Amino acid sequence: MGAVQAAELTAGGPGVAKPKEFQFGEVTVRTKGTMTYGTIIRADDRNPELVPYGNGVAVGVNGTARGGTNNDDGELNYGRGDHTSTVLKAVLDADLKYRNLGMFVRVKAWHDFDLEDDSVPHGNAANGYAPDKNLSDKGFSRLGRFSGADLRANVYGNFDLDGKSLLTRIGYQTIDWGSPGTILGGLEQINPIDNPARLRAGAVPEETRIPIPAVFARLGLNKNTNVEAFYQFGFRPSELAGCGTFGAFVDYATAGCNQVFVAPVTVSDAQAEELGLVVKRGADGDPSDGGQYGVGVTYLAENLGQFGAYFANYHSRRLAVSVLKSSGTAPLIPGDPNGENVQYFVEYPEDVKVWGLNFKTRLPDQTRVFAEYTYRPNQTIQLATADLLSAFVSNTAPSLLRADATATPAGGVYHGYDRLKMSQFSAGASRPFGKVLGGDFTLAGEVGVKYIHDLPDVSERRYVRSDLYGQGPVNGVCLPGASAAQCSNDGYASALSWGYRLRASSVYGNVFDGVDLKPSITFGHDVKGWSYDSLFIEGRRLAIVALQADVKKRFFVEASWTPIWGGRYNFAKDRDFFALAVGATF
Repeated sequence: MGAVQAAELTAGGPGVAKPKEFQFGEVTVRTKGTMTYGTIIRADDRNPELVPYGNGVAVGVNGTARGGTNNDDGELNYGRGDHTSTVLKAVLDADLKYRNLGMFVRVKAWHDFDLEDDSVPHGNAANGYAPDKNLSDKGFSRLGRFSGADLRANVYGNFDLDGKSLLTRIGYQTIDWGSPGTILGGLEQINPIDNPARLRAGAVPEETRIPIPAVFARLGLNKNTNVEAFYQFGFRPSELAGCGTFGAFVDYATAGCNQVFVAPVTVSDAQAEELGLVVKRGADGDPSDGGQYGVGVTYLAENLGQFGAYFANYHSRRLAVSVLKSSGTAPLIPGDPNGENVQYFVEYPEDVKVWGLNFKTRLPDQTRVFAEYTYRPNQTIQLATADLLSAFVSNTAPSLLRADATATPAGGVYHGYDRLKMSQFSAGASRPFGKVLGGDFTLAGEVGVKYIHDLPDVSERRYVRSDLYGQGPVNGVCLPGASAAQCSNDGYASALSWGYRLRASSVYGNVFDGVDLKPSITFGHDVKGWSYDSLFIEGRRLAIVALQADVKKRFFVEASWTPIWGGRYNFAKDRDFFALAVGATF
């Protein structure tokens, strides 16, 4: 199982709003906000390689995918030219200060007209796979719903301890320890991500990070050295796009999407449901709220830059798919008449440890440079779900996990992940070049490397590859009728994976009366390997071509095109899209 990182599918967004300040006696109030109306339109036709035959018939596609009946709802619901999302949304921050004390409040709200009201040809689990009806978000978590609001707050204080500065903060907050880069998987993973928000047109950073209830403190030992620590007393996972929406690549993972089909690819979802060829979702495994903490030290070396060293223990923000073995003699009886069938469930493994080092500086020519290394001795990595299902849905089907399934007692839990040692390194730079072709030109680049130190041989244990490509060879033998892509051990998580990102942007000030134009081009290339989090998929390329117009520093219009192509196991290579957003900052 995997999902394209939302950072790579972002539709772009306006710049950060400038705060406004109000004074009420000794109380200072700063506010800033952004309101946006935007739409996203699919720009590419459905690729038959990514559509199973049984489901493709209903939308007029002769699908050739060897698997993936549980990975295709977002693909089937939208054709080229369809609006996949049209949203009205706002985010507002308020910061109230009284002497050395303060309170920070953030509220965001959204309403997606397309997801709420437009019919789609296939449906999703939440609407019972009713064709030509609007999708349902019944059972979705609050942030995953098509309309909603979220309010979070914290209180803070600045104190002097014998000449040393102390900042304390308690309440909902994010921990800003990661590097400023765009390649995810480093220290920033201690903060969950709101992927549905990132996939809306005109996304801004304030709405894409999920705050967690925590206590945070930073003590300035001297003008150059800070010690920081946090303790999180609540758990929140990263939010995935809801099943059936354009940004979803797994149909059974999010809340409200509660079944896995186990029928052949020639059978449609509706037919499989009628035949009872489904694995039901059991009770999910929720981690404890406690036991998440971290400590860090930063040192500002004059004429060099800032160095940081960190340690954190947290519960995985990424879900894992696990299995509850059948309590009967037959693992799957159509319709589950005795309530003894195999079930799957979602869990968030606890106590992932991360050690991190980072560095950032600004050179005399205003070039910004940053680098970060992280090491996780017990990173959780999802076993290939095709191997997992084949082992527990049948007592005889070929699977690399057959011995594990046999050893699991009837009614017992089998955790669908392993813990492996994993390193990540990323480095990047951005430099302003002044006037180039009439605009203020900036070039930025970043490279990232992920490495799994103790990855088992792919012939023994496999991880992550999308089920669209079917189950790979088992003990060197391919399944009957397997395609070339299926009959390969490529596409599964590899020990080494790496890629790079480039961005060129320019600002043309006051092109018209009070209008600034900001064109930009972003390019990404996954050069080698397949990462455990699907951030790197060998051969995949993507781009974001955007033009933003700021009007009188208050209003904005942005249009962008995001093509995604290349990569034999790139399950998003036909999800190109256009985005248009208009809005105002206040």
